[in-house]
Amino acid sequence: MKQIISLGLFIVVFIAFSGCRQKQNDADTLKLAKLDSLLTTQPELVSDSLPCIDFGKLSAYNKAYYQLIDIIAKDKSCFNFTSDSLISHTVDQMSQYRKTQPHRYARALMYQGVVRYRMQITDSTAYLPLKDAAIILSSITPPDLRNSYLCFYYVGKIHERNRNYRLSRDYFVKAVDVAGQIPDTTYLCTAFSELFWMHLNISEFAKAKQYLDTIPAYIPTDVKSRISLLNMKSVYSEMTGKY
Repeated sequence: MKQIISLGLFIVVFIAFSGCRQKQNDADTLKLAKLDSLLTTQPELVSDSLPCIDFGKLSAYNKAYYQLIDIIAKDKSCFNFTSDSLISHTVDQMSQYRKTQPHRYARALMYQGVVRYRMQITDSTAYLPLKDAAIILSSITPPDLRNSYLCFYYVGKIHERNRNYRLSRDYFVKAVDVAGQIPDTTYLCTAFSELFWMHLNISEFAKAKQYLDTIPAYIPTDVKSRISLLNMKSVYSEMTGKY
């Protein structure tokens, strides 16, 4: 009888503890999600806020989520990546939740490609994670258009660096299509600019001129963007002799 009572007490305590642990895990996930929502506009704030969370007490999933947010915040703050070990570990951890959290797993894959690109890696280890991420992002509901754009954009950049200009063009065109669905004029301007340079590199001047004439309708009003446009016009004029 005593053994039965002891077993019953153990089960009750175990269930209560598990319930408390789950509540804490949910609260940690919510806290991380709030920081995640600030990545686009305030990445520095996110980087400063992450150390306030006790990483050692997080669940395995939340540790992977924490690392993903940390990497994205660093990327958006122009951090100089010298190793891909952290993002590779994050992808490995997130892969365990690919069915329940496909969106975050896809983002981990995407940033694995982005980090490697930042490290000047332009082989299959950089573009395959981006391509896999794009497939997942397009399959979820609703599809994540902004990150799909980034996947296509970076695959285009990788092919461009490898002088695979035709493949590069195809992915930049895909990026334009996705940006048009958002719509986001900044994304459109960036993709059109890449298409301009790509066609200029292979001496397709008529195509390059089409994109050069398209860009002003989408270019931001800041001085840096205007200078960039003037530089494009200058290089185009020099290469074609049409001053």
